[in-house]
Amino acid sequence: GSKSKDTVLRYSRQIIRFLMTKHVKAIVIACNTATSVATKEYRSQFPLPIVGMEPAVKKAVEEYADRPGRILVAATPITIQGDKLHHLVDRVDKRDMVDLVALLVRFAEQEIFDQDQVVPYLKEALKDYPLEEYKAFVLGCTHFNYFKESYQEIFPNKIEFVDGNEGALRELIRRMEK
Repeated sequence: GSKSKDTVLRYSRQIIRFLMTKHVKAIVIACNTATSVATKEYRSQFPLPIVGMEPAVKKAVEEYADRPGRILVAATPITIQGDKLHHLVDRVDKRDMVDLVALLVRFAEQEIFDQDQVVPYLKEALKDYPLEEYKAFVLGCTHFNYFKESYQEIFPNKIEFVDGNEGALRELIRRMEK
């Protein structure tokens, strides 16, 4: 999350090489940050299917496009600042209903999931966002599932969570069937 792109690339390469020594048939990069930095490059370098996770912006836009309100996408700084996510948002968000925010990396990396610590941080980090307008919250980091209770506490209305787990699983199945 807070590592440099070069560090994420290096770690990803090391992990893929290790997994290949175990004779895996496919690799799922279950990290949105590593996906945004490494997946495209490593698909051409390694001879097996590599499936990445990405924030489920498309799914959220398709599911909630007919309802009033906005969609908030939370991810790591590398994912939020990366071209991959911005191209995705530009392609699918025709009504300008998606907002992006970098959140909670420090908490996730240190495995701090306690609401008493997380909720005050979230309230401060999101104080300039119109929380009452959001209908969907895209969990753009696999660790962000651990913070669902904290998110529910700060949104004045019920918020729906959207993640990329199902999409990555469908893509893995599709590639393995080939």
